[in-house]
Amino acid sequence: MTGKVKIIIGGVTLLAVVIFAMCRWYFPQYSVSLANFAKPKEMQSATKIDRKEIPVQKIVALDKKTASKKLKLPEEIATDDRKQITATAEIPPYDGKTDVIAVFNTETRETEINARQRPRSFFELINNGAIGARYGYAIGTEADNNMGGDVYARWDILRTGNVVSGVYGELNSSGECKAMITVEYRWQRGNR
Repeated sequence: MTGKVKIIIGGVTLLAVVIFAMCRWYFPQYSVSLANFAKPKEMQSATKIDRKEIPVQKIVALDKKTASKKLKLPEEIATDDRKQITATAEIPPYDGKTDVIAVFNTETRETEINARQRPRSFFELINNGAIGARYGYAIGTEADNNMGGDVYARWDILRTGNVVSGVYGELNSSGECKAMITVEYRWQRGNR
């Protein structure tokens, strides 16, 4: 492969990496707002359940003034006296979906939050990626002092159990350009 072809392939790879990074930056895929509290989508199985009124004289709620400051509530909740904070919860990150219910005890008049993580499906189309650069000592390189670097991008497309498949591209300081299909087994600490 001639030097001119290597430069063209490297330039195209670098351009693809930059476009990929810009798309991920300007079009993030958040399921819940990062800036403010948001009402999540209702559990699909609960949408068909009939609702009924239960007589309640008083409920136990958090102090609205203190909750507004400490929890940084949005203005539409903080200033509306009809909306009260009856319970809070912190759900740990999870790759799958988490079902959350609020349970009101009519005897104690308190609300508690209960959460259950759904098992992940065996097959899943995913859209995760990474872009980066590396520099350091490399064995077997032709570079001076065996120092080398590269620019790379990875895009995960399919998860089957804990095996993730996708594509990987790299342009390194010795002029090599790589485009590969990846298959990785991934594990994480904790119960999955």
